[in-house]
Amino acid sequence: MDKERLTRRQLHVLPFLISNPSVEYAAKQSGVSAKQIFDWLNQPAFRQELENKKNEAVNQAVDRLKATASKACETLISLLDHAESESVRHRVAVDMLNMTLKFMEFKDVEQRIRKLEDTIT
Repeated sequence: MDKERLTRRQLHVLPFLISNPSVEYAAKQSGVSAKQIFDWLNQPAFRQELENKKNEAVNQAVDRLKATASKACETLISLLDHAESESVRHRVAVDMLNMTLKFMEFKDVEQRIRKLEDTIT
């Protein structure tokens, strides 16, 4: 059973499963019984399509964050330069340093993984 073979009810339920904290809430919101949803969750094609939809939602959220990252950075820099409160400037400085360190660590791990992958292939 692939995406084209999922029923209309199955396709209808997917957004509710993504946006609700439990199958029971999704069932109430979608009008489909929790038992039916649990049965569908035992079907590989349904689970795969649910996973695909979750990944799409996460990717869309990440794209939105990327689009606003520059503006957020400008705001932090402005606070660092112009905030009247010393504690605000201190907190912003600490946050910016922590974010920079995390980014550098991430890039380092990414490079190490690439090197390992290159030695394997």
